[in-house]
Amino acid sequence: MPAGRTGKPSGPLNSDGQRSPTRALTFIAVLALASVLRPSVVVIGPVLPSLQADLHLGAGAAALLTTLPVLFFGIGAFAGPGLANRIGVDRGLTSAVVLLIIGSFVRLFDGSILLFIGTAVIGAGIAIGNVLLPALVRRDFPDRIGTVTGLYTSTLALSSAIAAATAVPLAGSAAAGWRVPLALWGFLAVLALLVWAPHQWVHRHQTATHTNTPRILHLVRHSTVRSLTAYMGLQSIGFYAMVTWLPSLLQDSGTSASTAGALLSVGTVLGIPAALAVPPIAARMPQQHWIAVGTTALTAAGWAGLLVAPSTMTLVWVVLLGLGTGATFPTALLLISLRSSDPSITPGLSATVQGFGYLLAATGPFLVGILHQGAGNWTVPLIFLLILDALQVWAAWSAGRSDPI
Repeated sequence: MPAGRTGKPSGPLNSDGQRSPTRALTFIAVLALASVLRPSVVVIGPVLPSLQADLHLGAGAAALLTTLPVLFFGIGAFAGPGLANRIGVDRGLTSAVVLLIIGSFVRLFDGSILLFIGTAVIGAGIAIGNVLLPALVRRDFPDRIGTVTGLYTSTLALSSAIAAATAVPLAGSAAAGWRVPLALWGFLAVLALLVWAPHQWVHRHQTATHTNTPRILHLVRHSTVRSLTAYMGLQSIGFYAMVTWLPSLLQDSGTSASTAGALLSVGTVLGIPAALAVPPIAARMPQQHWIAVGTTALTAAGWAGLLVAPSTMTLVWVVLLGLGTGATFPTALLLISLRSSDPSITPGLSATVQGFGYLLAATGPFLVGILHQGAGNWTVPLIFLLILDALQVWAAWSAGRSDPI
């Protein structure tokens, strides 16, 4: 079996087994960037009711606010390969964090327009990071793809859990209200950039990839790419529907705002063990379809439980959601790396799958919000999410059985 698919747990080592300080520096830098790629979006959900009241946003505007980041995950993803070819993967990731920082502070100013603009900029920055991190892992850790993917996606889950758990308490700790947790993650993005800086300095001469990245229109003709895209998009709808609307759903079922935020934190923190366990195991397998389907089933079971008994066994349903969404995302990223027959293909494949996938996913939170507003309850949105999970099973089976491109 190729070394790149072993996923053996290990520290940052050279291919000959020797520990490399430079590789260790890269590993730390990857975790630092991963720690700020989700919280700026996740933090919105728990404080959305107070944000709506403060800025007088209706349900439609709130749905648009929650949709913008995911929409720009898709739009911004297509810039990833161009940046990699023009300025290199490493500088491209630097630009991603800079955009995230700018957007984080723009949305702190008064006015709903700046809130929307800042959120869009954050989405574009995260999109570039989402696309280029798998390319960096494929390039610098070809013998540890499963392990490194699991570790950095578990970092995403941990930081998301912290953001969800602390958002409401932080918002209530000062007169600035909901702006406090939003500002905190902007400052932490600055710290992540400082941790990333030494890696960027070491790789300062790697200015461009100088590779012939396949064109997106060529890639989408491949059935593997289409199934990967569907899987990425549908699992993303599940995750962002959870982080955006789960607190509101739980509050409508009689749960307090702080408890709803804590339950969301539980759901997101469960992504840590899922992300640590699933990619290394999946990377050892010749095909990954059973893992992709099984983790999708966990997500569906969570939505079904909330549909049938939202105020009974609530913790169980949240645990199922957390494990399911926590495992499907790293599985999608792992499949991008495993289906790349060469590192030069990874940026283009990652951009195509994540770009179109997130454009599909952008419709999810918005439609959930609109369906909830129209129906006046959560039954219709939850049935909608279960239908999407059925489609995700098909995409998971197809993507998990396909051959490298």
